[in-house]
Amino acid sequence: MSDSANEALRLRLDLMTVHDITAAVQLYQQSFAAAPWGESYADAEIVARYLSHYAQPLYDAWPLVRSLEIDVIPPCYVLDPQSGEMVVDPNSLPQVHRQESDTSAGDISTAQTASHNYSGLLPFFAFVARVDEQLVALCCASLKPWMEGMQATLDEFCVDPAYQGRGVGRAFLQGIELLLQERGVNAMITTTDPQYQGGHFYHKCGYMPMPRQATLAKVLS
Repeated sequence: MSDSANEALRLRLDLMTVHDITAAVQLYQQSFAAAPWGESYADAEIVARYLSHYAQPLYDAWPLVRSLEIDVIPPCYVLDPQSGEMVVDPNSLPQVHRQESDTSAGDISTAQTASHNYSGLLPFFAFVARVDEQLVALCCASLKPWMEGMQATLDEFCVDPAYQGRGVGRAFLQGIELLLQERGVNAMITTTDPQYQGGHFYHKCGYMPMPRQATLAKVLS
């Protein structure tokens, strides 16, 4: 691993806006062209149209969601005595910092959002993570109500291949969980292939299979 891969990083998490679409398309294409997916999304226009459904509008419609800054320390690996494999030390976790900013007149307190189960997000939204203004991670998600509150479904999650293996994905996901929890979202779910690295990644981040449930689909057009 190169020296740069061992350097600590400062991530800034924001809601994705239409200004981020071009960079998000490039990141999306690069991420899914890499192993193990090997998928080619050559038509940037189609990807841009897809991601634009998740982008926040030009105006600041959701002042409740402010930037987060996260210090990402490269993960430390320790020997697991049971498996005999090198695993990430659970004590080497990212640190999340709230970026200070003035409260807008239209803001609602965290207590109010929790009591009214108000998410402060559009039904479709996305978060991006930046390092020195470079977009390095993307997460597209959607909201839906359920019997116990509001849940978020992670539809897309990708990290720039050049930043993978440095703790960026784990820190990014942790920051998203914090932001959504503050909005009254009390569950997060995702669908992934358990045999690929995505399944292992979510499992290490505390996501567990839902018993007696499977993802089914039917193409209508």
